[in-house]
Amino acid sequence: MVALAVAAVLAVAAPGCRTIAVAASIQAAVDEAQPCDWVLVPPGLYEESVVVSTPTVHLRGTNRNTVVVEGGVDVEADGVSVENLTVRGGPVRWGAVRAWKGSYLTVYATDPAAPRGLSAEAGAEGAWDHVYAGGFAEAGIVCDACRATLAHALVERNAVGVSATGRLAVRDSLVRLNGFGVRFTVTGSAIRTSRVEQNDRIGIELDATTGAVAANNVVLANRTFGIVGHEGTADPFAQLVGNRIVRNVVRGSRYDLALEGGLHGTMSSAGNCVAGNLVRTKLPADLTPWRCGSGSTPNPDPAASDTIFTLVQRLLAAAHPMKLQPAPRPQPTLPNPCSGVPASGLCTRH
Repeated sequence: MVALAVAAVLAVAAPGCRTIAVAASIQAAVDEAQPCDWVLVPPGLYEESVVVSTPTVHLRGTNRNTVVVEGGVDVEADGVSVENLTVRGGPVRWGAVRAWKGSYLTVYATDPAAPRGLSAEAGAEGAWDHVYAGGFAEAGIVCDACRATLAHALVERNAVGVSATGRLAVRDSLVRLNGFGVRFTVTGSAIRTSRVEQNDRIGIELDATTGAVAANNVVLANRTFGIVGHEGTADPFAQLVGNRIVRNVVRGSRYDLALEGGLHGTMSSAGNCVAGNLVRTKLPADLTPWRCGSGSTPNPDPAASDTIFTLVQRLLAAAHPMKLQPAPRPQPTLPNPCSGVPASGLCTRH
C-alpha cells in the first residue's frame, strides 16, 4: 500500500509542471520550485545543506556518482522525491511526511561520529530503492515508527545497518560488515530475499517484535547470532509475539538461529514459528516445538533463554568502535534521468 501511494503521487510529470535547472545553488532552485516542479541537478560538488519544504517537488541529479552534495537533505513536505545523487556527510531525512521516495541515492559519512544516513521519522510513509548507506555511528538506514519499503539497498560499515521501530519491509538487499545487520524493534517488520552477512555481532535481530517476518534470506558469517528473536531487554520486558522465521539459509555464526522469551516479566512469548530454515547451530538445540502450524508455542527453556538474553545484553552494551570508512565505489545510476521530467535545457524532447 505504501508503494502504491508513492507511485500515485510520483508518477509522470503533470501538465504545467516545470523543470528548474540548478545553476549554482540547489537550495535556491528548491526555493523557487512550486508543487510538481522538478529540480534537476547537473554534475558538480554542492557545498550546502538542502531543505525541501514545498510538497511534490522532485529533486533529481543527472548522475548519481558525479552530483555530490556536501552536507545533507531534509524533507519537510509530502510527496517529495530525492533521486540519483550522492550526499557526502549525510543525512537524508524525511520528517513526518507521506508519499515520499528516495531512489538511486548514495549517502556516506565523512565523520565517524555522524549518526545516520537515510532516515524516516515517526509518521513518515514512503519508499527507498537502489540506495547505499555507509559509515554511520548510529545506523545507515533508520525507520523511526515509520511505514516504508526498502529494496535493492547496499548497507555496509555502520554500527547498525538497518534499524526499524516502525513497519519496514526490506527485500532484495545486501547488509554487510556492520556491527548489527538488521534490527527490528517492537513493531512488526519484514525482511525477505536479502543477504545479511559478515556483521560483527548479529545478522537479523527481532527485539520484542510482533508479527515480524524473516523469510527466504541468506544469512552468512555473522559472528554471534545469525537470526535471533528475544524479549525486550528492559522492564517491562515486552515479548516476541506472532513472528515467522522461514526458509532462510543461515551459516557461520556461533548460533545460527536462536529464540528467547518469557524469562522476565509476567508475559509469555506466543505464536512464534520457524520452518524450512537451513541452519547448523541452534539455541535451544531442539526447535521443533516452534514448527509453523503446530498451534500455540512455548517459551524456550530457561537455561537457553538465559544464555541468549545475557549474550544479547552484552552485545547491545558493548561500544562499537567507529572509524572513518572509505568512500564507496561508484553505484548504479538512474538509467534515464530525464524520464518523466518536463523538457528543459538539461532534458530535451525530440
